[in-house]
Amino acid sequence: MGPESNSKHTHRETQALGVRTAIFIAQVNGAPLALVCQKNMDANLPSMPNVDQIKALMQTYSPWIYFHLDEAYLPSSVTRFFNNGALLYKQGDPTPTPINPTGSNLPQGGSNDDLPSDGGAKESVKKGNLQTSASYVHVKPMFGVTSTNIAVWLFYPFNGPGKAKVMAVDFSLGRIGEHVGDWEHVTPRISNFDGKLERVYFSEHGNWVDPPELEFQGGNKPVAYSSLHVIISILNQD
Repeated sequence: MGPESNSKHTHRETQALGVRTAIFIAQVNGAPLALVCQKNMDANLPSMPNVDQIKALMQTYSPWIYFHLDEAYLPSSVTRFFNNGALLYKQGDPTPTPINPTGSNLPQGGSNDDLPSDGGAKESVKKGNLQTSASYVHVKPMFGVTSTNIAVWLFYPFNGPGKAKVMAVDFSLGRIGEHVGDWEHVTPRISNFDGKLERVYFSEHGNWVDPPELEFQGGNKPVAYSSLHVIISILNQD
């Protein structure tokens, strides 16, 4: 806005909606202003898609995920993890307790979950189970409700050890990188103006990928590849 502009916000507080960065600039006589960003606290978001619209968006943009041929530890549902002997350890208590099927006895801190103590059950839980696996969807408004993020999460009961690649040979790093309970996600971002796919976030890349760089299958569904415990995209080379 130039010095001659009388434009003002009609509503300035934590209840006001934000806008995406780079939509506008603010200057006085050509010099940038030091602006303060506030957190939006307004929970009334009429521009967000409703439940039926979210289902339609999932039908359109839910990703295809392909797993590595050598992946030994696949996803499963959280419920299966709890039902098959997952244990809860509390600080200062050497005796673990089983986790309830609903997870209702999980505390908020000072504890850690672990695999079953029985060897056979432990290996079964670690390997996961695609037949019981589920995607956990988190819908979030973005940029003043101009866009919607639909995070599609997968739960892995166990994250296997890391590997180092030297020339064409893979070497195991022992138990380095192993841990119980791992979450990976693919997040399409949808425009609330026209319902089109804007970008997709892959948990391994740590950044957003634009549609021209994505691989698609079955229409508008982005494709992701699970590369030994992490979800990545293969950029379109066309």
